[in-house]
Amino acid sequence: GSGTDSGLGPFNIYLTCGWNPDEGSHSCTEGFITDCDGNTLAIICNDENNGVVFTADFPYDQTYICSEFEFMGGTGRFEGATGRGLIYCDVKGSSNSMRHHWVADLTLVTD
Repeated sequence: GSGTDSGLGPFNIYLTCGWNPDEGSHSCTEGFITDCDGNTLAIICNDENNGVVFTADFPYDQTYICSEFEFMGGTGRFEGATGRGLIYCDVKGSSNSMRHHWVADLTLVTD
């Protein structure tokens, strides 16, 4: 996906999600953000215990899930960066995609 942040500017985000194929539970999400200069910021989501199971009995009226994540350093201006935040995700929109809203605090290391 992509987005824009007042501090980061325009960015692209790449995430990989892991699912348990037997029970449908979400096991992990990790990835990175790349800014317009090619710097990368690593992300790991702390969602292995969030209880979300996407199976046929997923509550029909549940419209969102929430998960925590951490920034785990990166390259360029993100080297040594730390921080954490929350992801709010619309899981039952009118399209085949999920809409995410990220709220975070990011601390950059400066010389």
